[in-house]
Amino acid sequence: MWQQGFHRLVGSGLLTLAAALAAPTQASSELSRWLSQDIVPKIRTLLSEHPRYQQQRIKVQAGDPSGLSDTLVSALNNTLQGSDGITLVRSEQPDPTRHATSGSVDELTCSSRPDFDYLLQASVARGKSGHDQVTLTLLETYPAMEQINSWQWRGRFSTAERKQAENVLNSSADGSLSAPWRDQDVDAAALALSRDFACALRPQIKNRLRLHWPQDSQLPPVFADTSNATRHRLGNFRELGISSDQAEYAVTARVERFRDNIWQLWITGSPLHDDLAPVQAVAYIETGAVPTETALKFIDVQMLDAAQADKGRSRADLLVTLRIGNRANRPIAYSFSLSGGHYENCVARPAYYRHDHYGLLQGTLAAGEIEVRRLVIKNARHNPAPVWGTARCAGFRDLAGFEEFASQGYKVTDYVRWDM
Repeated sequence: MWQQGFHRLVGSGLLTLAAALAAPTQASSELSRWLSQDIVPKIRTLLSEHPRYQQQRIKVQAGDPSGLSDTLVSALNNTLQGSDGITLVRSEQPDPTRHATSGSVDELTCSSRPDFDYLLQASVARGKSGHDQVTLTLLETYPAMEQINSWQWRGRFSTAERKQAENVLNSSADGSLSAPWRDQDVDAAALALSRDFACALRPQIKNRLRLHWPQDSQLPPVFADTSNATRHRLGNFRELGISSDQAEYAVTARVERFRDNIWQLWITGSPLHDDLAPVQAVAYIETGAVPTETALKFIDVQMLDAAQADKGRSRADLLVTLRIGNRANRPIAYSFSLSGGHYENCVARPAYYRHDHYGLLQGTLAAGEIEVRRLVIKNARHNPAPVWGTARCAGFRDLAGFEEFASQGYKVTDYVRWDM
């Protein structure tokens, strides 16, 4: 008796879906039957009876901005609402950018975790030759978004379902899995990440924290730009500073593919003192083809010549001629810098080197392009035969970075990264 009543309740809850998707004279679709007869009873039993989900808050959310996903969310909410042992949450997430430009970390409105414990996400995908797809995914939201289970239907959408799947709803990106940031959202993503990371740091702050966070260069462009913008915004908080000198945290950014074109950008702070705790912030970003290998693997640099050109009696320009090639099938942006100076007493040993100026060489190589360029360092001190005083001979530091670029290129590389 209980079993019959249970199935009647499940079926009646999904009438919303049938009404939304089918015309009055149209029979229930394959998708409706799969939901009402198979998957929703399983999900309901799992959430209501498994000890893991007792007293836990569940949120149902669309995984894409289609009208069909929105309808599925409404149907699942209506079906699961009021079930014993299941607590549904329908509240909206707080605005992640609120107070992100504040001058003080103390003025931030911080939420240590989402207002729900598990996320049931509904996503649809159109396919060819009847290979349409609906995926229901159950994720644990804290401390990190982790997939627990998933259920998938493949078949042919009905005419009404197809129309709804093709209807793209207006949605605002917020960096969540269901509304990831996109390529044009660098500033908004940096605002949200800086807020979340500052909130994570706030319990660790006594007076001021210094963060050792070099500018990120090896990440693909949209992630490098977002990371560097986040770094800049964090430095604006009066309690935080970006400095390698006596830093309390080492900060790094990494990118991980979550699924398809959705990536996670993680900002991680590793404590450099025992009394501090690790911190992190994450944003979901949807972008096109992102290389999984670094651009550094696809750039060739060969030093053709290193010379000096005397300028008067006490100065010289230093010249390095390079052949630079791109073996990849997409553009690469690069930046090299080299120290130029002089050796006191003209002794070409590190202990006698004195820095005068840097030379900078930047550019972009198209796919397959090879170019020859010259890096110039002007006005290095050079007076090998003075009438009196110390002899000085112009020279380079870290020239081996170009001579042996494959193994020592890091000595002269500011960045080598994929270009848009």
